[in-house]
Amino acid sequence: MLQQARFDFFSHPLRLVLFGLVAFGLFGHFVYSQRRHPTPRLNMRLLGNAMFASGLWFYFMYYLLTTAFSYLFPQFAEHGLGIDLTEVGWLMTFSSLIGVAFSLYFLDIMKKVRRRSTLVLAGFVVFGLACLWATWLPAEVESVDLLPMLLLRSTLTVLIALPLAGMTYIFLQGHEFSHGYRTRYIVRSLSMSFGTTLGTVLLQNRQAQQGVNLAASVNPANHAVTEWLATLQRHFEMAGYTAAESHGAALAVLQRTASQDLFYLLAALGMVAFLIALIQRRLS
Repeated sequence: MLQQARFDFFSHPLRLVLFGLVAFGLFGHFVYSQRRHPTPRLNMRLLGNAMFASGLWFYFMYYLLTTAFSYLFPQFAEHGLGIDLTEVGWLMTFSSLIGVAFSLYFLDIMKKVRRRSTLVLAGFVVFGLACLWATWLPAEVESVDLLPMLLLRSTLTVLIALPLAGMTYIFLQGHEFSHGYRTRYIVRSLSMSFGTTLGTVLLQNRQAQQGVNLAASVNPANHAVTEWLATLQRHFEMAGYTAAESHGAALAVLQRTASQDLFYLLAALGMVAFLIALIQRRLS
């Protein structure tokens, strides 16, 4: 059914803007009505609690960044590094299970940490390092060499999500806690949607721009680019590739180099979140 559906109706910029305005209008009406309702389904007055609102913001950034990373990395590993997607899936699953086991062990350690905001700071630094690690991966990397980076990324639940849970809801009692948890799930759904959208748009735009750059650069008039491409092809031919395979492998290196820019952007966003967490004083 989806293959037969027409999506061009939603591709018009003006229609997207109108849909966005309608969505924001409906959301604003919901927030306004819930704040005035004597028994709201979702207690929006809790957003007036500075610690709760700060915790939600960091939750939003955590899910946004990790979702975008989880979307981009398999695409990068398959198309940029030439690693089978099934292998990448197994590695990500294995590293996530290790992260769950580590989080169970870490619960006892976290009780001894006086300033849990320090863990959140460390978490955003670790996220930035994981993104930078992806940019340092060579073209001939083996699938098992991805495991240390994925294990590093799997610690984010321990370093960010668990400490945030302990700080965000600390002043909520009774029904306030249940309402706060519902709000957190809404923020989680929104941030994961934004994260997937961010990853998709970045990847599509970068691929389109890369195609334009290649069309403009890889031509006989541009000696620097053509010579660099020829050098790569000779390198692959010396390794045993055919001429056609060497040309495709050289183009894959170009794609990998361009795709790694996206991880630099995610690392920069992680550092922005780190700086905001560093200067705020509510989560402590």
